[in-house]
Amino acid sequence: MASDAFLNSIEVNFKKAIKCIQKTHGIETLSDDLANQIMMANATYVVRFGVRLRGTVYTFTGSG
Repeated sequence: MASDAFLNSIEVNFKKAIKCIQKTHGIETLSDDLANQIMMANATYVVRFGVRLRGTVYTFTGSG
């Protein structure tokens, strides 16, 4: 699972990107409500799978 610091850095950079887009176009192309909706995750997936290496089974986890 992603750490709070990582998620916070994504939010900060997303907000900076929105400001840059609005400055470039000179108008509010995205309302704050729409920007917040885009930023919210719709789904989270976690995948776990086992791999046998040298006679031992290891479980690997991936998420996105």
